[in-house]
Amino acid sequence: MKPPSILPSLFRRVFLGLIPGLALVPSVHAQEQKKPAPPEHSFLWKMEKADQATSYLFGTMHTPDPRVNSLHLTVVEVLNAADAFYTELPMDDMSDMQEAVMKVGILPPEQNLEELIGEEAWADLTACVAKYNYPVGMFQRMRPFLAEITLGQLELLPELTSGKKALDERLYLVSQKKGKEVGGVELLQEQIDALAHSRTEGETIDALKRTMKRELEREEGDPSSLARLTEAYLTGSEARVMALLEEDFDPTNEGDMKFYRALIPVRNARMADRTAKMMAENPEKKYVFAFGTLHFMGEEGVPELLRAQGYTVTRMLAPADDLVLPKETKEEAVVEKEVVEVG
Repeated sequence: MKPPSILPSLFRRVFLGLIPGLALVPSVHAQEQKKPAPPEHSFLWKMEKADQATSYLFGTMHTPDPRVNSLHLTVVEVLNAADAFYTELPMDDMSDMQEAVMKVGILPPEQNLEELIGEEAWADLTACVAKYNYPVGMFQRMRPFLAEITLGQLELLPELTSGKKALDERLYLVSQKKGKEVGGVELLQEQIDALAHSRTEGETIDALKRTMKRELEREEGDPSSLARLTEAYLTGSEARVMALLEEDFDPTNEGDMKFYRALIPVRNARMADRTAKMMAENPEKKYVFAFGTLHFMGEEGVPELLRAQGYTVTRMLAPADDLVLPKETKEEAVVEKEVVEVG
């Protein structure tokens, strides 16, 4: 199976809001927006196994977009009924994450990004950053992988610096306030290793240059890759998200493939094993596991891996024309949708 693209769109949100030097960026308060209506569809999977409480997987985007933060009523009901809410990483103290990212993402004093990527690429980066009215100097001490991540989230900095919470962080804090068990299934170092150490420096610089090229080729008024991915996410369609992400993926590029394997299949296997272990050890407990949506898609996704461990995993709230549901036909998807809505 052709792996979905994760460059440049997906993992720009892994450390959203944790960028070193972010405090140096002026805070810009976003204009108040009318609360959007809940979505018609969502990324929700039900997990069932004999002698265990029913638990759920919920696909998220790490963004403060109010449309993403507006939840389908069924999702709200699932979250309210859960005993435990787990994200990819624990979100109790975000300062710990920021410190860890700074440690691995900042160049030593004798190096700077401009020298690493060259004069021409630095000029391209300057032009990219200028489109968002930020100083390119904020990138000077970043390692190439962190510069690539940061570049993809510049459009969100006004909302993030105004204090708005991304979806998974907000749900984590709400669950914690309600007295639910909260935590993460991964270690921060595991994510950092995938982001920072899965490619050579040369491969990361190449990826950064390609990201800049795409940004510079985007005409004024055209939506960014992040905006397009958000729109696809809001449809609840696996097919649309996967199709959009594949536009930026080069299966012949060794660096892309190494990055993909480290960020998706390797982590999916770890997530599936750890969620299954938690549910088996606490069979009476109702869990919600909220991870980035791509972790739930395809033959290497967490739902398929849990099916292989004996769980019945059912996609809920999917649009009827979504044809990416594993081992289900379009007609079966429609039936499942009707059962969920009637029930």
